[in-house]
Amino acid sequence: MASLSRSALAAVKQSDGGVFKLPIYHVFSENKDDPVVVFLNGLVLHLSDALQKSKEDYKQAVLKPDQVIEDCKLVTHAHNKYVIILTKNSRKNLSLHIMPVTDGEPAVHLKATRTDGKLVGHTVSQHDGNCQIFTLWSNGHLYRRPLFSDEFPGNLVHVVSAVSTKHPVAITTLSSNHLAMFGADPSEEGARLLIYNLQFNLIQSHHQFKLFSNPPKMWHVGQQLLVAIGGNLAVVPYQLETERLEALVGSHKIVTQQAASDVEIVTELQEVTWTEDIQIEDMQNDAPQIIQQELRNLESSGRPQSS
Repeated sequence: MASLSRSALAAVKQSDGGVFKLPIYHVFSENKDDPVVVFLNGLVLHLSDALQKSKEDYKQAVLKPDQVIEDCKLVTHAHNKYVIILTKNSRKNLSLHIMPVTDGEPAVHLKATRTDGKLVGHTVSQHDGNCQIFTLWSNGHLYRRPLFSDEFPGNLVHVVSAVSTKHPVAITTLSSNHLAMFGADPSEEGARLLIYNLQFNLIQSHHQFKLFSNPPKMWHVGQQLLVAIGGNLAVVPYQLETERLEALVGSHKIVTQQAASDVEIVTELQEVTWTEDIQIEDMQNDAPQIIQQELRNLESSGRPQSS
C-alpha cells in the first residue's frame, strides 16, 4: 500500500474504516491510473471497484481453496489490463492464471505441468503492443507463448544451460530482444546473472557471484538489475548497445557436458601476424561525410571478442 497515491489512500481510509472484506496480496499502482488490487483468493479489481463491492461479491473465489499465490504481474494487452498470477497447490503443482481486471472477460487457467519437467521460472514481456509469456522448465527448455494462445507452453526458444535449472530461476525482460536470468551456477557453486539475446539466441553477457540464495530474487529498476546475494543487495548496471552480429559470433563455446573419461580434448592454436610489417593507411577521412561518425563509433567500441 505504500506505493499508492494520496488520493487512493484517502479513498481507502474513507471506505469502511479502510478495511477490506478479504486479505490483499498485492496492489499495483502505475502513474495516475486507478490502482489494481489482487486479493488472496485470486480476485482482481480496480481499487475504485473494490471499495464498492459487497461481502457477497468477495465470496466469488477465483482460485481453488488449496491454491496459494506465489507471484503476480500486471500487463497491458490491446488497451486492457491483466494480472498474471502464479499459484502452487497442496501437491506443489504450479498453475498460471490470466486474470482480466475489468468485468465481462473470462479468466484463463493454465496448468504449468509437463511430463518432461517442471516450471522453474517465468516472466511476461510487453513491448510495442506485443505481450508474451516466457516459461523456463527444469529440463532447460525456454518457451515463448503469446498472452492468448491455444498452445502451452508455446514455441521452444532455447535450451538454457548457462544457469542451473535444477533450482528456481528469476527472469525479467530488458527489451523486446533481451531477457535477464538469475539463478544457481551450473557447477552448483555460487550464482550467475546473465543477459540472453533473443534475436541471435545466445548469451550476450554474464556475471558470477560467490553466493546463491534460494529462491533467487531479482528486480529491474531503470538501467540496473538488483539481485539478492545472501543478506546483501547487489546493484548491477547494464547497457544494451546497438546489436552487431560480428561482435557476438564466437563469444561462447560449445561445452561437452558428459565426455568419456578416456577421451582427451586437445585444442591447438597457431598464432600469425598478417600485418606485422605493413602500414595500414587511415581510410576514414576518405569515407563519405554521412558515415564518418558511424565509423568513429565503431572504431571506439573496439574489435569483437571473436577477432
